[in-house]
Amino acid sequence: MEGTRTSLRQWFQAIRLVAVGINAKQLMARINVTYKTAWLMSHKLRHAMTKADAKTLLTGSVHVQDAIYGGPFSHPSNSPHAHDQPVLAGAEVDEQAQIAYVKMKQVDKSLLKRRYPDRELGEDFVGQHVAMDAQEVFISSRPSKHRYQPLAKLMRQAFRWLSFSFRGIGPKHLQAYLDEFCFRFNTRYAATQLGFLCATTRTITYPQLTKRSFQTRRAPYPIVHPKAKFFRALSPSPKIAN
Repeated sequence: MEGTRTSLRQWFQAIRLVAVGINAKQLMARINVTYKTAWLMSHKLRHAMTKADAKTLLTGSVHVQDAIYGGPFSHPSNSPHAHDQPVLAGAEVDEQAQIAYVKMKQVDKSLLKRRYPDRELGEDFVGQHVAMDAQEVFISSRPSKHRYQPLAKLMRQAFRWLSFSFRGIGPKHLQAYLDEFCFRFNTRYAATQLGFLCATTRTITYPQLTKRSFQTRRAPYPIVHPKAKFFRALSPSPKIAN
């Protein structure tokens, strides 16, 4: 909020609305600002969510698997498509076999060897987003029948939300919207937490938002997690390789 000409009243309204999910056009009408201002406010709030997520690592029992976000399009084949936006997701699973915390991270298409992220990119995700003291880590490469279905369902839900609420998101800002979805899923009192983050996160400016380009941050020294288990592709006798 630093340096803004928008009133604090409007900011507090925006925090509450973005915390429950709203696009910039709707926000513009609700708090009576221009579209550019509503868009910038929304992205500043998503920036705070992203910074908060970066401080939290998945632990306990963790499942990692891939998906393709294609916007409002659907491409059932295994061949790469221009609209493909590959995503890796990790879910921390509690003792009741429910997702306790989730992360969804966009993957740079230039790193792909096929349409979906491979085992090496799954290991890289684990190296960046999973704590070394995690009890177990399952990385499912496609195709595999060992995929954790609650996570697959949650990813489909996120993709439907992106397509329905925003008519699809391009690669430049996809990660910010994925972080927003995960923030709401992971946070019980989203508006209160978002208000706190706004007071503790360094601001991002309009030029920074419009000029930045998406690029996957690779782990500088990727290592295999000591508790990682890799589900291989479908075969007559699927096995787990340690």
